This record gives sequence, C-alpha cells and structure tokens, in this order.
Amino acid sequence: GVYDQMMPGWLAMSLSVVLVVLSQIKINVTNAYSGSLAWTNSYARVTKHYPGRLVFVFVNVGIALALMEFNVFDVLNTILGFYANMGIAWIVVVAVDIAVNKYLLKLSPKVPEFRRGMLYAVNPVGFVSVIAAGGLSIIAFFGGLGATLQPYSPVIAVVLAAVLPPVLAIILASGNSRRSVKILSR
Repeated sequence: GVYDQMMPGWLAMSLSVVLVVLSQIKINVTNAYSGSLAWTNSYARVTKHYPGRLVFVFVNVGIALALMEFNVFDVLNTILGFYANMGIAWIVVVAVDIAVNKYLLKLSPKVPEFRRGMLYAVNPVGFVSVIAAGGLSIIAFFGGLGATLQPYSPVIAVVLAAVLPPVLAIILASGNSRRSVKILSR
C-alpha cells in the first residue's frame, strides 16, 4: 500500500516481490547456517572431530530438500489442523467453565478447592466437554460428518465447547442436590 502511493502500480508490485524474495532468502540462509552450527557442535562433541561447517550446511540443506520433496508440509498441516481442533475445544471449555459456570451460574466455588477429598478424580464437566467437542470436531475435520461440515470443524469445536460445560454442570449440580437430599433424609 505504501509503495503504491509513492510510485506506479507496476513498480510497487515489482518492489514488493523483490522484498518478499529477499526476505525469504535471508530467512532460509539464516536457518541453514544456524542449523549447520547446531549439527557441527553436536557432531564435534560426540565424535571429538571437527569436519567444518560447510559440510553441515550441505547436510542441513539436503535434509530440508528431502523433507520438501517428501511433502512433509502437507503432513504437518494435517497434524496441526487436527491439534488445533482439540486446542480450540480445550481453551473454550476452560473459558466457559470459568466465566459461565463459576461466575454467571455460580455452580462452582469462586475460590479454588485444593483438598483432594473434595475433588473429583477427573473433572467431569471439563473432561467430557473437551472430549466431546474435540472428538466431534476432529471427526468433522477428517470428513466423517460429510464434506459440507468438514471446513466448519473449528466452529463445531467452539459451539460444542461453549454449550456443553453449562449443560453438564447443571446436570451434575441437580444430580448432586438429589444425592445430598437423600443423604440428609437418612
């Protein structure tokens, strides 16, 4: 945008491309060099022999080219997308559990409980919510709910993670109040 205001569009586009290419070259050269430093350091410590950094520049670049040719970026993209759905579910469940269950609905104490006997072995509200929201969104991510819902897997994670904690907390609170009434009536 700044280039476009200072010069003609064709020149602005050309300079932008040059800037991006130079930045990428700088980043890749820096990564290759720093990788060669790490390889050289590790190799020299283990073998007590120093072959020189240039050898490991070629080793590092060779590894990078091999990973690129084996299409590792697509695998990483899938793994990170899979992980993102679980991460989204977990973050939203924690936020909703604190904001809604603790402060709005007042279903849990405002002061954290640290006595082991007073705690569940597993937090049923959080655990079930994360597993359900994350699990269903991952199924959608891999196309298990159809091609239409596949791109909306993060939305599924957010919606379920926002709805399930209050619902489960209310169900557990009503179940606990019935149990406590039965215990008190004995």
